[in-house]
Amino acid sequence: MLGCVTRLRRLVRLLPLQTSLLLLFLFCAVSFFISAYFLYGAKRELEPSRGGVSGAEGASADPYDPRATPSRLLPLRGGPGGLGGGEGGGARTDPVVLVFVESQYSQLGQEIVAILESARFRYRTEISPGKGDMPTLTDKERGRFTLVVYENILKYVNLDAWNRELLDKYCVEYGVGIIGFFKANENSLLSAQLKGFPLFLHSNLGLKDCSVNPKSPLLFITRAGQPIAGPLPGDDWTVFQSNHSTYEPVLLAKTQSAESAALLGQNAALLPSVVQDLGLHDGIQRVLFGNNLAFWLHKLVFVDAVAFLTGKRLSLSLERHLLVDIDDIFVGKEGTRMKALLETQRELRNHVPNFTFNLGFSGKFFHAGSDEEDLGDDLLLSYVKEFWWFPHMWSHMQPHLFHNQSVLAEQMLLNKKFAMLYDAWKKVWGIRVLPRQTCGLFTHTIFYKDYPISIFMTHLSNYGNDRLGLYTFKSLVKFVETWTNLKMQTLPPIQLAQKETPSGRTPKTGTTALYLFLGMHPDLTSNYPSKETFEEIQFFNGHNYHRGIDWYMEFFPLPSNTSSDYYFEKSANYFDSEVAAQRAAALLPKAKIVTILINPADRAYSWYQHQRAHDDPVALKYSFHDVITANRDSPVRLRVLQNRCLVPGWYAVHMDRWLNHYHSSQLLVLDGQMLKTEPAAIMDKIQKFLSLSNVLNYHKILAFDPKKGFWCQLLEGGKTKCLGKSKGRRYPDMNPESQAFLREYYRDHNIELSKLLYRMGQPLPSWLREELVHSR
Repeated sequence: MLGCVTRLRRLVRLLPLQTSLLLLFLFCAVSFFISAYFLYGAKRELEPSRGGVSGAEGASADPYDPRATPSRLLPLRGGPGGLGGGEGGGARTDPVVLVFVESQYSQLGQEIVAILESARFRYRTEISPGKGDMPTLTDKERGRFTLVVYENILKYVNLDAWNRELLDKYCVEYGVGIIGFFKANENSLLSAQLKGFPLFLHSNLGLKDCSVNPKSPLLFITRAGQPIAGPLPGDDWTVFQSNHSTYEPVLLAKTQSAESAALLGQNAALLPSVVQDLGLHDGIQRVLFGNNLAFWLHKLVFVDAVAFLTGKRLSLSLERHLLVDIDDIFVGKEGTRMKALLETQRELRNHVPNFTFNLGFSGKFFHAGSDEEDLGDDLLLSYVKEFWWFPHMWSHMQPHLFHNQSVLAEQMLLNKKFAMLYDAWKKVWGIRVLPRQTCGLFTHTIFYKDYPISIFMTHLSNYGNDRLGLYTFKSLVKFVETWTNLKMQTLPPIQLAQKETPSGRTPKTGTTALYLFLGMHPDLTSNYPSKETFEEIQFFNGHNYHRGIDWYMEFFPLPSNTSSDYYFEKSANYFDSEVAAQRAAALLPKAKIVTILINPADRAYSWYQHQRAHDDPVALKYSFHDVITANRDSPVRLRVLQNRCLVPGWYAVHMDRWLNHYHSSQLLVLDGQMLKTEPAAIMDKIQKFLSLSNVLNYHKILAFDPKKGFWCQLLEGGKTKCLGKSKGRRYPDMNPESQAFLREYYRDHNIELSKLLYRMGQPLPSWLREELVHSR
């Protein structure tokens, strides 16, 4: 071996320089081709094995043939943006959909917006630019949109070079997908290639027998079942053809005309009417529709496309609740009593666990029909435990026609009450009202933000002669099971209200929750916890003040010379302290004060329950009403507890004390009820009050925890960080006598508070407006 090496060295020395260079070049070329071969083979391993939207040759007519429906995806390129962020991503883009419409009143554009609104997804509409300016897509290296939707995909394809490059670069860099619709018209070419894409469009076709590709990775809500037999609406459909592996069919259909199939070279093959671009061509994932949203299946696929292209950031859960109210169960006219209600309920329970009809009644009309109908009433009541019940007014009168509360309450008591209308409902039942959309048999409302629950009102007559109501709901449940992956459930109204609205808890003020929310902001730094008083330093109101400024400053990090951050602390005891305002102003004259005010009656009751939870012997011995009505002859310890319950609610007195040391512009008064129900809106107010340059979107980092019953910090992976078990306790309702006493007790205090807030130019809390109405 050593001799061979020696001879090779001699041979190389004898070769001329040109020959050596030629051999070196040949060696490099061979190495290059070998590397290219293996790299190309590795790339083919990552791609789908066949073209997703194939032509006639080799195409499979069976939509369930795995060979015809490759579903492996291009690795997502968006990083932590829209697509690449996955379910827990999206840190680089705001959860907003940019919708390009043809005009403000275009039909398809309105349908797209209606779907986004019904899902409570944030969106922004823009008129599709031709050669105009593209809206600003980024803000300080953050993407403003997580998805782009084009009502007319040709407006995207035909964008001028500058805007097209701008949008495509944004989509690639931030992992943003595009949804587009192609609606053919009389001027559309029958066959054409989509400009800049390896995709051919065949337009103005009539289609039939639509089916869902079960291998499509897009599907979430949509369930792939048997083909929908029969023609699809309209004869202006577009189908897609491509030999590129980036396109994969989502929906497929046959042409109605044999001539069209022959021209397309498809014979009896299925044609893709909705395709998914996996992003293998240019790094941007898209979903293209060959028609508008008039076809009901397109609406399901559109919702799934939004979820998929945003990495499930914009998606709804598969859980749906169904509650069927049947009004006027005893009011129907002769001949309209129903007999098959129980049978239908039992049938529906096979599909919706524990499904139960919710029956509304007016007691005066019981046994007010024919003899046969009266027997039906008796039969219905013999199964009273099989249904849920809710009352109307006793004689079915409209509550708003009553002129005074006592008559209204009297009518309600006759019928065991109805719901929380005016204060009478509150006194009788204390029932909460679901935030529902406008009732109607066939209605549409656009106020999805304020009324997130759809309720379609039905009456007894819909279940009587023609039994249309029974047929409707049986068909609804069957349809949902067949074409969606939704999980239908039901709950009684009160439990459903508890899922939709925060549970009835009575916090003292909410300072701990605000402390948590403020600590989430990068420009706000809280104090270190105290070993004695936990998160509260309690410096300005007690003996800790005498420990000096150095002791106080040890609870905060050393400030930076270049930092503009705010340091903050919180205390539930500073506000009503007689010395805290003066001490704080002497040390921190430029401080900003944030005050949370809840109904003083609720605050008093919460403090009493707080003391009971901590085994205070006085609170355990005396009832709440005994505490607040204690007199001068009562035991001293009882009167001390009374003061701790009642005096902090003298809001105007305490606010005046703070205004003696701080300018009104340094004080912000917050509605404690709003902090409980809309904390993100409250945090927006605080950020504006503090003039923070870095505005944090709390709508994205707060989530309501139904088990806890309050809002929590949303962490990565969908987990939440909530307050401890001691927060948000459930207490028994305050008795009416105590409510009446406290309303009168705080009457003058609340009036003075309203005058003070008016002078300060600050809005009145919602609870204060209600109390002022009752004080008139």
